[in-house]
Amino acid sequence: MIPLSPPSLAPPVSSTSLLPALLMKSNEILAPAIKGTINVLTAAKELGVRRVVVTSSITAIVASSNWPADVVKNEECWTDEEYCKQNGSQNDQNQFYPQLSSPIGSQSAEGSLSSEMAKREGEAVCVTGGSGYIGSWLVRLLLERGYTVHATVKDIKDEKETKHLEDFEGAKSRLLLFQLDLLNYDSIVTAITGTTGVFHLASPCIIDEVRDPENELLAPAIKGTVNVLTAAKELGVRRVVVTSSVSAIAPSPNWPADVVKNEECWTDEEYCRQKGLWYPLSKTLAEKAAWEFSEEKKLDIVVVNPGTVMGPIIPPALNASMVMILRLLQGCTDVYEDFFIGSVHVKDVALAHILVYENNSATGRHLCVEALSHYGDFAAKVADLFPEYKVPRLPKDTQPGLLRVKDASKKLIDLGLEFIPMEQIIRDAVQSLKSKGFIA
Repeated sequence: MIPLSPPSLAPPVSSTSLLPALLMKSNEILAPAIKGTINVLTAAKELGVRRVVVTSSITAIVASSNWPADVVKNEECWTDEEYCKQNGSQNDQNQFYPQLSSPIGSQSAEGSLSSEMAKREGEAVCVTGGSGYIGSWLVRLLLERGYTVHATVKDIKDEKETKHLEDFEGAKSRLLLFQLDLLNYDSIVTAITGTTGVFHLASPCIIDEVRDPENELLAPAIKGTVNVLTAAKELGVRRVVVTSSVSAIAPSPNWPADVVKNEECWTDEEYCRQKGLWYPLSKTLAEKAAWEFSEEKKLDIVVVNPGTVMGPIIPPALNASMVMILRLLQGCTDVYEDFFIGSVHVKDVALAHILVYENNSATGRHLCVEALSHYGDFAAKVADLFPEYKVPRLPKDTQPGLLRVKDASKKLIDLGLEFIPMEQIIRDAVQSLKSKGFIA
C-alpha cells in the first residue's frame, strides 16, 4: 500500500460536540446538515473511501462579527456561532446555516492524503504503452487517483487497444488517447505535450526466438527510450518513470554466488549476445541509455525493474508473462533459466510506478518482485494449487546461482509497498485466464 500522511488542517470546533444544542434549534436545517454529514463520513470511512470532498460555504466564514476590521477575511476566519444562535429567529437560512459548514477531515483506506500528493490531483501524465498489460493497470490506477492521463497505443483505430481503456471510470473526462510510434519523434512529442510526468512502458517483450533482433527489439527499446526522454526534456517534464525489467539484472552469471542479487546487479551483455538472449539485452541497453541520458541532460528519471508480471488481465491479448503460466498449465517444461528470478502481481507493479513517481525520495533502480525465487518454486506452487491441470514437476533449482530472498525489493518495501504473495498471484492469474476463456 502507498503510505499517505495525515492532513495538517483540523476544524477549530468538533461538529459532533455541537449536535445536541443545535438539533434542538432546527430539524429542518441542522439535523440534515450536521448529522447527515457525519453519516456520510462514517460510511465513507467504513467502506475505505480514499478521500471525501465536503462542500461547505462562505456562510461558514462571513458572519464573523469579531473578525478584525482591518484584516481581509480568508480561510482562517470562522462564522461566530453565538451570533448565529442569537439571531437565528430572524433568518434561519442565513444565520443557522453558517455554523454547520465547518470542514471535517476525511480519512482514507491508505491514510490521509498529504498536501503534496493532494496538489497532484488533476495533474496530467503520459503513459506510453498504455494499452498493454501493465500499462492498462497503470492507466486505471492513475485515473482513480485523479490524474489526467495521456495514454499511447499502437493503433488508435483498433478497439482491442482502446475500448478497455475507454471503459475505465474517469476515462470520459480525463483520458486522452494518442497513436505512438517509438521511432517517430513527432508522435511522441504530441503525446507528451501538456503533461508534467511520463511513465515510459512501451517496449516490445518477446521471450521466444527473435528473427530480426535489431528491428524487433533493440531499436524500439533503445532508440524509443532515448526519443521519449528527449521529448520529455524538451517539454519540461518533471519526472520520468522508466519501466525496465529484472531482465536488466539477470542473467548475470558472474555475480558473486554468495551475494543476493539487487539493484547493483546488471545483466551480462556479452553472455546475452553469445546465447541470443535479445530481450534481456534490449532491456539492459535501453536502461543504460536512459541513465546516460539522465546524467548528461539532467533529466529526473527513476526506474522500476519488475519480475515476471502476472495477475488479472485487462486488455484482450495476453502478455508474455501470462503466456508463461498458460503454457505451464498446459504441460510446458521450460524453466526460463535466463528470464525468471521472481514473480510479481500486476497491480503491485502499477502501484510501484505511482509510488516512485509521487515520492521525491525515490531514486535509482527499484527491483520489483514479491520474492527472489526459482521457476521451480513457482511451478511447484501452481501444481499444488491447481492439481487438475497437467503442471510438470520441475527441478527445484532452475536458476543457477540465484539466492532465494523474501524481501528482495527492499527499496519499494521501504517506500510502503506491501507485495501480494506468490500464491495469490497464481490464483488471480489462473482465475483471469479462466474468465477470459484462455483455459477451461
